[in-house]
Amino acid sequence: MKKWILCGLFSGLVLTYARAQNDDAARQKAVKEMMKVEEAEGWSSAGAFGFDLGQMMILNPYVGQGQDRLGVGGAVGYLLRYKKGLLSWTNDFNVNLSVQRFGSGVVAAGSDQRQPFEKSIDLLTLGSNLAYKMSETSPWSYSADLMVLTQLLSSYQGNNGKYYITPVSAYQTQLRSKFLSPGEFIFGVGMKYEKSSNFQIYLSPVTGKFFYVADREIAALKTDDGQNVWGFEDGQQSRFDLGANVKVNYVTKLMDRIGYTTSLSLFSNYLRNPERVDVIWLNTFGVEVVKNLSLQLKVDLFYDYDKINQLTDANAVGGVSGYGRTVNVIQQFLLTYHLTF
Repeated sequence: MKKWILCGLFSGLVLTYARAQNDDAARQKAVKEMMKVEEAEGWSSAGAFGFDLGQMMILNPYVGQGQDRLGVGGAVGYLLRYKKGLLSWTNDFNVNLSVQRFGSGVVAAGSDQRQPFEKSIDLLTLGSNLAYKMSETSPWSYSADLMVLTQLLSSYQGNNGKYYITPVSAYQTQLRSKFLSPGEFIFGVGMKYEKSSNFQIYLSPVTGKFFYVADREIAALKTDDGQNVWGFEDGQQSRFDLGANVKVNYVTKLMDRIGYTTSLSLFSNYLRNPERVDVIWLNTFGVEVVKNLSLQLKVDLFYDYDKINQLTDANAVGGVSGYGRTVNVIQQFLLTYHLTF
């Protein structure tokens, strides 16, 4: 696991040292255009949203022809930045949500409940970074960093293995998660290195990580063999860790109209098993179709030893079978529109 992470980090972040000044200036200009963030004094902001919609309706279908389908979702990102002298404050807000519904009518004979929406993905992240440069010419800043991770909608799992945004009695659904159940809050202080606008490193020797599940029943969820899925003891609803955090952000233009953005966060807990490093690795490959409109491939990886994941199994009901400590991978393909305002 550690070797794989380090290989990925170096392959994504190693820069060629020897470059002509003209080539470097051109690359910097292209990167700033991709980031869509102004570096002038005062407030600046930028946003992007990717949308996917799939709809099909069949009236009086032939036998074996199929059924209605409605799918809607997408990703929304917003960045707000304030700069005054040596001080900068950067905030970002990201939502990734997708639901779909197959068929029409009621879920079962004798039921008055309509076909429910299934959940594909639901992720809400908030970030804030406050930095104060050591001097006008120094790439180093004193820095404080905050990250919040949770979800927007409730998730109900049925006996068919699928997740729905509302309870469905015919499928004997159980509530598995909802807003702030779970919620993860990471706050730290340290130093930030930012030699150029496309590469930043944040080093924090003191970072607190607070994991919280607001709902008691969700906090008590267990696997078939009796393990708590959040790593809690009986009756526990929160956990506090204190450790070190390293963040690396990198943006580059691979070739004309093709860009790559990556963000890697590593956390080691001083209080318990420091060798078990928590990982958040976000990757986006973008191809500009026309100005402000691009195709994006997003691949995000999450790993936390304390959390127990469902294991993907293509031959199992609902596509999952059993539980284990492993990497959580989220992949999406989106058509995204960028705004600067």
